[in-house]
Amino acid sequence: MALPPNLTGTVSIDGTARVGYTLTANTSNLAGSGEPHFTRMRRRWDSMLGLESSAHIGTNSPEYTVEPGDIGYEITVTVSRSGYNDSVTSMPTDTVTGLVLMPEGTPAEQPAWLRANAQSGGEFVIELSGNLSLSLDEASLNLPWNVGDVTLTLRGTGAMRSISLSENGTLFSVGSGLTLVLDSTISLQGRPGNNNHLVRVDYGGTLVMNEGSRIAGNTNTASGSWNAGGGVRVNSGGTFVMYGGEISGNASDGEWSHHNDGGGVHVSDGGIFDMRGGTISGNRAVNRGGGVFNAGTFHMSDGVVYGNDAAAGFTNTASNGGTAQLGTFGNDGGVLSIT
Repeated sequence: MALPPNLTGTVSIDGTARVGYTLTANTSNLAGSGEPHFTRMRRRWDSMLGLESSAHIGTNSPEYTVEPGDIGYEITVTVSRSGYNDSVTSMPTDTVTGLVLMPEGTPAEQPAWLRANAQSGGEFVIELSGNLSLSLDEASLNLPWNVGDVTLTLRGTGAMRSISLSENGTLFSVGSGLTLVLDSTISLQGRPGNNNHLVRVDYGGTLVMNEGSRIAGNTNTASGSWNAGGGVRVNSGGTFVMYGGEISGNASDGEWSHHNDGGGVHVSDGGIFDMRGGTISGNRAVNRGGGVFNAGTFHMSDGVVYGNDAAAGFTNTASNGGTAQLGTFGNDGGVLSIT
């Protein structure tokens, strides 16, 4: 008995590999007649396990709508046809990305969900309809070492919504591979007797503040190097981009030492602060830089820094067309550019 002929032809995938978008399998010069059968796989290389991880997805249809579980994977489609041996398989799509609204449940549970489920290239949103108080464990954003290029946006609905700590410490530490976006109507509320900065941006991490966001009310009373920065501390390799919003009422206010710098923002050697808008006011430091202390790179193209206080002074003034004003600023071997 003769064996069935091998299936000839090609199949390709059209569409954008992003959550919510539709991918369509298109065949060309496919041998035979009758309805083809479509089988989809999502796959990715798991560097932790040292092997390819894959799973069947979708149904027997030429169209497939990309789902949140596909983030971080490539998608292929294989076509077969009755009466033919073998099959034809497409080239993989780009790695799937997309925006995911966090699953239902209490907001305090959502950082833990992110730690367990984030995939590289994912964009996640936590929307708050009320104020939220978190413990240090609940607030942790430490992602697995093999997950990167993740964006988490915090957004309030209706009125301004605040996130605070129920105990002393750093509310959010933004580590490698993570971009934390503070969107409109979100306020990170500090503690008046805290022992740390409110937000820390570490190597490979990025903090973004948009118009309508706020970082306020944190007094860092720690001693030693941890006292650097009341509101935001940008460590070496970290990046802070401020498009808008407000940093106010924060302090680096422990026992006096050369570390008590940067009541509003402290930029360490190798850190980057790009201020494109917003206001930094009403902050103070026991030593230098009531508003901003810079030992790294501070670029200011818009926004206002005013009304801050530093016991050691270092008050400079610069302007940008009347829109950017810099006051109570400390610099220690860093790079400052105002355009």
